[in-house]
Amino acid sequence: MIDAEDEALIDTRSSCTKEQAVIKLLGWMRGPVLKRVIRLVDGVIPDSELPHYRFSDESLDEFLTERRERASIAFHNSVASGTYSHADLVALEDEVGKCDALIEKAAIYHRDIADDLADTATGTLRVDADETARHGTLHITLNSLDRWAHKKYGISIYDTLTSHDSKDDLNHTPTVEVDPDEGGDVSSPKSSDDLGPVKSRNLIRTLKLLLSAFEGKPPLDVQVPELDSGGGLSAIKAEQVYLLIARLAVEFSRTATKYQRGDNPNEKIIAERLVSTAQEDGIGFESIRKTLQHARAVAKRVNAKPST
Repeated sequence: MIDAEDEALIDTRSSCTKEQAVIKLLGWMRGPVLKRVIRLVDGVIPDSELPHYRFSDESLDEFLTERRERASIAFHNSVASGTYSHADLVALEDEVGKCDALIEKAAIYHRDIADDLADTATGTLRVDADETARHGTLHITLNSLDRWAHKKYGISIYDTLTSHDSKDDLNHTPTVEVDPDEGGDVSSPKSSDDLGPVKSRNLIRTLKLLLSAFEGKPPLDVQVPELDSGGGLSAIKAEQVYLLIARLAVEFSRTATKYQRGDNPNEKIIAERLVSTAQEDGIGFESIRKTLQHARAVAKRVNAKPST
């Protein structure tokens, strides 16, 4: 259960998509009471928060890719520095192994779900016809998913799993508070880390989509930066791109009131507009919305710095 002081996000749906079913089988997104605001640690959702996090439109593959990529880069950088002990390197390498095991488990869940759904005669999983028709995406009833999980794996999707909570995870600063529903106000994020290839590509793609969204010439003369040799962006270059995106989002929000949310750009509506015209594969609504939201937080932090 979430704490009494946490802002709740109620999810009483009786069915879910196949991808959401895999997420629930992994022990995450365990409703019906989820957290509206998730606290990130160094830009990452702690394991202790995952049972309470609503993945919304976010791709599980994208989430797992980002998770493994971060662990792999941390291990590679530690080896390259030559300053870490053997025990520390083993621990970092184990984190990559845990990510691989998680990816394999998700793949097994996907295959097993597909097999059971294909067995229309004796399969346990039941399709929610109404929700499937309403959304245009196959929905599995939660009760049948729970029965199947009990029979297949000896687990329940209704249990709120106690992840390996870490006081270091919960107390480590700085953190970013993110509203997964509306993209509300966020606190200042840490910006001292280089970005990996996945986030860097999404950052550049969001910048390009924003530039192309304006009728005629964009209000800012922007030169899209090149990715570094490793496919990522340095912390300095990433911050510059975030600031450009933040400025462009403000300018774009002025083109129509629907793109505004109070005094700020409405990241959700802008992301919907951008993803509707996206021509590049590999970026979706949730990635664009989070990039826009993070860009606003970066601009807020930079603007709050005292002038010298």
